[in-house]
Amino acid sequence: MADVKAVFNQTDKNGVSLHGHLSELIRKLLLEKPADALARLENISLEVKHRHFVAHEAGQKDLIAVEPPSKWLTQSKKLFQVDVSEEDTGVPNLLEEMRFFSWAGVGLEEEVAYRLFLAMSQLKANKALGLKSVRFFGKILGTGKPYFVVEGVQADPKPGPAYSDLGPAHPEPSGTGLNGCVYFVSNEVSEPFTQLPDVTPNQVLAASKIRKYFTGDLSAPVNCFPPFPGNEASFLRAQIARIAAATVLVPVGKLQVDDESEEVVKPLVQPEEYTPVDPSEMMSGENWCHLYGGILAIGRCTNPPKPEPEDGEEEPEEEDLEEEVPPLGAISEDPAVVASEENELPAWSFKLCFTQNAAYTIAVATSHRWPGAYSVAVQKADKFASVYFGYGVEYRGSPFTPQAPPPIMKEPEDPEELPDVSLANENELLKEIDEAKIVASNEEEEEED
Repeated sequence: MADVKAVFNQTDKNGVSLHGHLSELIRKLLLEKPADALARLENISLEVKHRHFVAHEAGQKDLIAVEPPSKWLTQSKKLFQVDVSEEDTGVPNLLEEMRFFSWAGVGLEEEVAYRLFLAMSQLKANKALGLKSVRFFGKILGTGKPYFVVEGVQADPKPGPAYSDLGPAHPEPSGTGLNGCVYFVSNEVSEPFTQLPDVTPNQVLAASKIRKYFTGDLSAPVNCFPPFPGNEASFLRAQIARIAAATVLVPVGKLQVDDESEEVVKPLVQPEEYTPVDPSEMMSGENWCHLYGGILAIGRCTNPPKPEPEDGEEEPEEEDLEEEVPPLGAISEDPAVVASEENELPAWSFKLCFTQNAAYTIAVATSHRWPGAYSVAVQKADKFASVYFGYGVEYRGSPFTPQAPPPIMKEPEDPEELPDVSLANENELLKEIDEAKIVASNEEEEEED
């Protein structure tokens, strides 16, 4: 009996025993006399225990201090403060575009896509940038962090830095050619976007000769051979220019070239002039065209301007210039990706998705030269878009062979040995030197006298 009493009278660290708890529980039941006492017995017992609760007890009672909001959350709150206008046609519906691309097997999570849409709206609303439209270019993967790339078109492009006469290496002015658009990148959609510099022909040519993955750090050096003229930000800009020129597609007839600038592509003035073709016809490259012009062998989309002669000089002779590839060229003319001498991989492949409803059938064009580049067109809805998800590496159909370094310089030839001077000739030379000194000393004395 003593052992039983000892068990009931044993107290915990708060000084409460089982006997005391049961006594308080019975007293509470007698005073309140609940109708559902049996059903609420456990809850009533917890209420009795709560009277002896001490906050410093171990377990869940030791509450963890609330951490300050992360940088990602802080940046996200700034995005949600953006005023998105439904009438602003300069920012496409990214969530809708990602639903189209999901049929091609690529895309972004809805939360990421919506935050990216807000970030694009924020860039468009920045008056200092002067953007008239923006779009999601794609996501370029890296060994450390990825790059989310946003493409923008400036209403009034600002002139770039002045260059001396560089000939074919002279960069194209802002708003034309490979510099027709500006690009902004960020490692996270909730972080600020950084504008990339304009691209130069030398950077485009150097980027086509190397194969290198990105690190996610814009300031990182590009260690390679042949050497690249710039850091990773310039290398990223050069690869974006190459990808955009080769993979951004639109349906044939949807856009036209501005006759005045011969560069700017604008929609047709009267939409009724454009009649979408049947979705089945989008299985042919004849009904897809490149939005931008092709890149020439000199690393530009346009030939460099002819230098003006100075006063009194004759005009320089016209050089053999490469024929420019204008915008809106059919992709059926793109060369095939040669995989072997026997089999050729075409530059593009096509497929139709959601064919159950012809009104919303999605045509998908997939690039084999730039794996990760996709274009979609919903003809009945009159909507189209292009995107790139990849490592920024071109596929050429064969293993990549780095360019060999220049040959090592040869050892210099051994110099010819001169014959030894005889003692007689050496004495004669010394005698002539002494006589010359004596003559010079006598002349100085005569001048002093």
